[in-house]
Amino acid sequence: MKILLFTLSLTLSLSACAVVPLSAESIDSQVVDADTGSPIEGANVVAYWQIDTGSLTGDSLPCGAAGVEEAVTDKDGKFHLPGWGPTLPGCGGTMSNGEPMIYVFKPGYHYGRYSNGLGSTAITFRTYDYWEHRQMKLQAFANLNLRDQSPNGVFQDFDGLEVDFSLFIENMPRQCNWKKIPKMLRAIALQEQAFNDVGIKYVGMIGLMKINDQSYLEQAPSCGSPKAFIEGLTNENTPQ
Repeated sequence: MKILLFTLSLTLSLSACAVVPLSAESIDSQVVDADTGSPIEGANVVAYWQIDTGSLTGDSLPCGAAGVEEAVTDKDGKFHLPGWGPTLPGCGGTMSNGEPMIYVFKPGYHYGRYSNGLGSTAITFRTYDYWEHRQMKLQAFANLNLRDQSPNGVFQDFDGLEVDFSLFIENMPRQCNWKKIPKMLRAIALQEQAFNDVGIKYVGMIGLMKINDQSYLEQAPSCGSPKAFIEGLTNENTPQ
């Protein structure tokens, strides 16, 4: 009996520690204007699947990105993000049903931030996206003054987007996640420049990546220089 209990305990312990491959279904959705319902062309979309690790008591913390993908909406406002996996999580954690978080950015609109919408943080190893064949609605700014510092202004809204992106860009430099979203990086860099062009001294995520270029190179030399990468994206001859 003791041998049986020991074997059962050992099996459960090994199962709890086992690293299980993660994967995700593809996503096909549409971005539209919240007021008119018209499709929004040229919106930048990024999906981020977070890996969490921690104790069984629930105090888990993000340890890496299982996946980071981007797309741009077509003339019908539609976009496609391919599925991925199975792949082993580099930091040994797992995902929740709420993954991925999807970010949508288009100048002139409040940026969109969409969770998987399942209303659960239950552990999963394969995500099925709530937004498949559903519409994501972006609200146009009532006031497009770039100098507007109000909570509902362009500046404050954009700053919130950059705070969200810092989670898997600045906080996970060794994963080279910034290289996976060139179109979104370009859009963010041009918006930062637009603020500076109207006299707002703005050093956001892009500015900090350039300033900390050497630190990025030291932490993840295989990723290359983020400064050179971004400057290549914003070159006036670079295709949009």
